[in-house]
Parts: sequence; C-alpha cells; structure tokens
Amino acid sequence: MNYLLNRFAERVLEIANSPDGIEPSYARSGMSTMSQAPTTNPLVLTLPTELLLEIFSLTLMYTPTNFRETRTTAPWNIGAACHRWRNVVLASPELWGYISLEESIHRNLSRAEYRLLNEMLNRATGGRKTIQYSGRHPMAFCRHLLRHGVDLTSLLVKLELDADYRQIYRRKGAVQTLAASVLPCLEIFTLVAEGMPRMVGFDSTFVWPSAPPYSSDDGIFFLQAPVLRELHLHGVSLGGFPARLEPIRRISFDFVQEIDLNVFLKSGFEEASIVSYSPMLPEPIEPAPVPTLDALLKLSLHSHEDSCGIERFHAPNLRALHVHECRPAKMPWDHLSNFVPYSPLLETLNLDANAGTVHCIIGLLQHCPRLKTFSFAVDRPSYTSERDYLDWIWDALTLNARHSDLVPALERLYVQDETYREPSTPDWMCMLERDSLVHMISSRKDTLKRLVLRAPYAMFKTRKWDEVVQEIEAVGVESGFEFEHYWGYRHALCEDGEAF
Repeated sequence: MNYLLNRFAERVLEIANSPDGIEPSYARSGMSTMSQAPTTNPLVLTLPTELLLEIFSLTLMYTPTNFRETRTTAPWNIGAACHRWRNVVLASPELWGYISLEESIHRNLSRAEYRLLNEMLNRATGGRKTIQYSGRHPMAFCRHLLRHGVDLTSLLVKLELDADYRQIYRRKGAVQTLAASVLPCLEIFTLVAEGMPRMVGFDSTFVWPSAPPYSSDDGIFFLQAPVLRELHLHGVSLGGFPARLEPIRRISFDFVQEIDLNVFLKSGFEEASIVSYSPMLPEPIEPAPVPTLDALLKLSLHSHEDSCGIERFHAPNLRALHVHECRPAKMPWDHLSNFVPYSPLLETLNLDANAGTVHCIIGLLQHCPRLKTFSFAVDRPSYTSERDYLDWIWDALTLNARHSDLVPALERLYVQDETYREPSTPDWMCMLERDSLVHMISSRKDTLKRLVLRAPYAMFKTRKWDEVVQEIEAVGVESGFEFEHYWGYRHALCEDGEAF
C-alpha cells in the first residue's frame, strides 16, 4: 500500500513539474530534470498546502527503515527536492521550512543543490523562512555556501546549526533564532554580545557540560539583544545572572547549578520551566513579605533537591502548573500547599509521578475552583489501605458527595498507575471493588470531556476492568466525552502537550 501511495505521489509531482500538465518526455527518456528546468505547471499552485504537504511526505524522501516514523515529521533532503521536484519547491515557498541541508564527511552539496538553495534564499527576501541544517561540520558547510555564492544573510533569518558559529557571525544582523550546541557557553555569549539586534530566541540546550560558568561580565549579551523574548539555558551556573530580563517572556533552565531567586523575581516571565539539581538562591535570612510574579502564566518544575524555591514566591495569575518527579523526600507537599492556594486562577494541574496521600491531593484541589485539567499518579502512597486508595480519589471527585464543591469545572482527567515499574507490587487499578469510578464519571457527565487512564498491561486482562470499561463507555456515549486507556510506556498528552 505504501508503495502505491508513493508511486501516486511521485506521478503527481512529475506532472506538476511539467509545463503542460503531462508527463515530460525527458522524464520518460531518463534525462535530468535539472538540465531542462521546465517551468512549473500552474495547476500545482492551486493545490491546498495541506495536500501538497501530504503528497510530498508520501514520496520516497526517506529510507524504507524509517519511512513510517519520519515521513510526516522529518525535514526533507534538499537533494530529493533538487532532483525530484525542484520547480514545485520553488513555486511553493510555504514548503521551504521543510527542506533540510544535509552534509556529511563524504558528501557536499552538488552544484545543482547550491543553485536551488541560492534561488530559494533570493526569493525569501522580505519574509521569514526556515531552512534547517543537520550535519557534522557546519564550519566547512558554511565555507562551501560562501564559495558558491550563497547569501547567508537570508539563510540566517532563522538558523539552526549544530556546532560552530565563528565563521558566520559576521552575517548576524538578520538572526532571529539561535540554537547552540558543542560550543562553551562563554564563547557563545561573547559571540552574541557583538550584536544580533533582531534575535528573539536563544537556545543553549546542548552546550558542553564542561562549559565555564556564566559570568555577570557577560551581561552585554542581553543589552545587545533588546527584543529577546525566549531564553533556554542548559547546564550552566546562573549565580551571576544579569538583572536585565524584563523583555524575556519564555525561559527554561535545564540542569542548572544555581538560580538567583532575586533575579527571577524581577522578571516578567509568562512561562518558566525549571529542571534543577539545587534550590533557588539565596535562602531567606529573615522573614519577609512573599513576593509575587504577576506575569507568570505557566510553571513547570522538576527538582532533585529538597525544594526548587516554589514556596518563596506566589503567582496569582498562574494558569498551568506541572510538577514532575518531586517526591515527598525531596520536595515536601507543604511547599505545594503553600503555593497553590495563592493561584486561584489555576486551570491545569499536573502532578506527574509525585507520590502523595489522598489528603494531600484533596487539599490541593480544594484551592483550585477553576481547575479544568487534572492529572496525578498512583505510586505506592503512604496510605493505610492501598486497596482503597483510588476509591478515595473517585469518592472525593464525585459531585454531590462529601466534597461536592471540589473542582466543579473539571473537563479533563488523567490518571496513571506507576506500579508497573515494580513487578512485585499489585496493580492498584485492578482493585476496583466498588463502582466509585463509574459513579464519579456519571456525576460529571455534563462537564467531563476527556478521561485517560494509563496502567500496566495486566490491568486490561481482568474481567472486572472489562466491566468497568463497558460502563464508562456507555456513560461516554450518553454524555459525549472521550475515554482512552493506555498500557505500559505509551503516553497520552495532557494539556499544552505535556507528556502524561
């Protein structure tokens, strides 16, 4: 079936490449399409972009081994674009963002590919186009581009290279997004400090772990990027982080060594993601009023120490909170309990893989009257009767019950059973001896839109579970909500694309 679809897509592109809408004679005779360079059939310009994307993705642009996995997501090789459907590409600028410039030790781009790239870049003036590069030697690659007359200024409108920027920084005036890796942090900051005034995003996610600590002396980096809006830093020390963070709206710290809480509080972040091995600094010396982050709308935390500092600030306008792998021994629940009540507008709460008791979870939900999306994990809680753990949760979430005012606007509920990671432990979701789950769903059928359960494979082999599924599906058909269940390591997605 895939072969037939591929042949159909290739046939469509052959016709689109011809000026008269019929198969060109040089295609039948084996002559190169690049040597003839016919004009593009006007019919191709009438095709919807979605249809063009699907046709292109069906062509043999990838190896058969990874065709299924990458045909809709991986960038397209510029060689395939050059030799198979050059004219279609040139006539469809909306497809240029899917072109990949691939280069390896044994292969450089051909002259025809350089000509295609140069023509694409010449036509890209006045618009923001993305052309990706995924090679091992970006320095050599950039030299080749310059040698063949490629204008790097257009290419750098959004440049994503994997390693070295020293050969291209002179073209920095048009840079809007810079993704860095392999270079030491200090070298990157020094490079950027020379001035990229149009840059709106900086990403150092894959910087060498041995990079030198960030120094306050490099504050010129931010002064030279006045429109910077996104900042992603990885594996660096931020003790001397500069105070000029007002323009930044989205920031992420991955595996940083230190975060200066005072600098964090001076910002206007709307989204913040923190993966830290140590808490925010400095520790408060004496009691003081708790500061607020009024602009913060989304916060994601993943801490490996006792606290990431969440208890030392409030976010009254927060809409989404994701707390990952922060177990009681490392992040006490009272820190969350002191934070969530001061976020009355919270609509999404994701307690992913966080062990806790029923009382902890219910205590948090009581402070979330507007909550629409809730996810939590069942992971060996310290509760008297493990068998009744989930039933307590269902009872608490059942409307018109003891907690009748608990998250009345709930629309999406995600529950995961983490016990499958330990084969010796029972599968708690199999222990549904009462109909509390079905009762909870029935009580919320007017508001609930989606229910997702993830559990061990053994769970779906039990007769009791089959009966529960049938009842849930019956309620779903009646009220129109979605019900999904997964097993093993297959993940669903919570709100905002967070893995569940």
